[in-house]
Amino acid sequence: MRTDVFVIGGGPAGLSAAAAAAEAGAGVVLAEPFSAGGRLLTHIECDASDGLLTGPEYASKLVARAIGTGRVHMIRTAVVRVGRDLTVETAGGEGSCVCSAGAVVLASGGKDVPFSAIGASFTAGVRGICSATDALAMHCLFGRRTGRRAVIIGAGEDGLTAARRLTLEGTTVAGVTEISPSPRASSVTVRDCIEDIRVPLYTSARVISVSGIKNAESVRVESQGEEFILRCDAVICAAGRLPCASLLPFASRSEAGVLSVDSDFMTDCAGIFAAGGALHHGNSFVLSAEEGRAAGRAAAAYALGSAPERQTRSLFAAKGVKYVLPSRVPSEEECVVTIRPTEDIRSGKIVIRGESGRELYSSDPVTMSTGRETSVTIPAKAVTENADVSAEAL
Repeated sequence: MRTDVFVIGGGPAGLSAAAAAAEAGAGVVLAEPFSAGGRLLTHIECDASDGLLTGPEYASKLVARAIGTGRVHMIRTAVVRVGRDLTVETAGGEGSCVCSAGAVVLASGGKDVPFSAIGASFTAGVRGICSATDALAMHCLFGRRTGRRAVIIGAGEDGLTAARRLTLEGTTVAGVTEISPSPRASSVTVRDCIEDIRVPLYTSARVISVSGIKNAESVRVESQGEEFILRCDAVICAAGRLPCASLLPFASRSEAGVLSVDSDFMTDCAGIFAAGGALHHGNSFVLSAEEGRAAGRAAAAYALGSAPERQTRSLFAAKGVKYVLPSRVPSEEECVVTIRPTEDIRSGKIVIRGESGRELYSSDPVTMSTGRETSVTIPAKAVTENADVSAEAL
């Protein structure tokens, strides 16, 4: 099999990449082992660019746009290997094949931080502990309840979405615990979950243990030096998401494990691009779709031989920054730079300093949270040398 662009993943980033590449004139193959739409299928609402939609509605629009180009061929199969030579090997589903591509876009999404990583003690084999993705899938796709009374760990987008969905479908949410001083979700999600249906929220709180031998019975929570018990029969871990980029073991990564990409979302392996959850420690569906479109256009240009040549400068995460994307930016063009801060800053700025220590750029005051990424637009000709990016309190 041969194609111009091979897209891995049928979520918002993958569908958007496929549509954009096809609209740029490329032939596209998109591989998705499950249903097109990804996690969109389990979310009640998505603040899409054309209004507030349900997750399935937004997924349907993205699928229609991709299929409507007439250049996208979707196959229900899993990708098991990607080569530096732009060959892609699939297995299972609708069949196994080896495809030679002109460019590859990795849009495989992320994976939930496992419960074992949060440091809470529990009895091995106890039932009732699951991830937010699994809980939402059981409720939305299979019509199964995760429990009658649940505790959710993490007040990010996934945690509060799960809290709202479970509450509306009859499960009592005993509480949502969040280790940070405030929720890590958008103001809209906080309003819909905390202010609308009044799910109990415990901030600066850490789950230290789960009680129960065969099934979860309660969790012990520590908050500001005090401990208390929340009774439950289900514990849902929504402590964050990690990029799923295991298909690219040969691509360079930052110290935080994030793929290094340029402003076109191309990795240091020529012709291989990455966008969405495969690149970030959790991000919004809208941002994933935007990145997918940019990566799809760039992948099509690369495959068709029309990619422009640019001079780029490297950006490195410095004080207060876990990672910075992209890690290579054009010196002559405006671009968007995204950071993940290492601490909550109520009022701060993003500062870019050159190798000599000279300040090249300083953002307007922004609020930064460890649970969310912060983006700023860097003007053209601002980054004229390799530079460090820091997050500084005012």
